Amino acid sequence: MSLQDFKVLTFDVVGTLIDFEGGMLAYLRSAVPDARYFAYARGRFEGAWGYKQADNLHVAQSQYHDIGISKELGIATCWIERRHAQKGSGGTIEPERTEPDYHFRTLAELAELADAVDAGR
Repeated sequence: MSLQDFKVLTFDVVGTLIDFEGGMLAYLRSAVPDARYFAYARGRFEGAWGYKQADNLHVAQSQYHDIGISKELGIATCWIERRHAQKGSGGTIEPERTEPDYHFRTLAELAELADAVDAGR
């Protein structure tokens, strides 16, 4: 999978757990890595904004909370490994490593590549 496979490389809809707290968390009473969280988000992307699952890229830092479950559910993933030079997984549970579709050390690296791909179109 390449970033060129995505129709658009702009970040049209950006959501965080905090952004969805009022609706999603109150409705579901759950959060990542619960699959219901991702099902709810998928419904919002498809219903409210018209995006299909294949149009979405789940960008996250946590292997435990995001990357593993996203891949399991068939969602394209981008792991931002902010702790690349450090041991352990910080304050989260030590997860099994899941190979993401994309892997960067910083969000800036992802943005630079997205800009370069977009400019080459």
